[in-house]
Amino acid sequence: MEKIDKKNEMVDRTNSDYVTLKKKRRQELKK
Repeated sequence: MEKIDKKNEMVDRTNSDYVTLKKKRRQELKK
C-alpha cells in the first residue's frame, strides 16, 4: 500500500508541475 501511495504522490507532484508549466506557457503565449 505504502509503495502505491508514494508512487501516486510522485505522479501528483509531476502532474501539478506539468500543469503549472502549461499555465505559464499559456500566459506567455497570450502576451
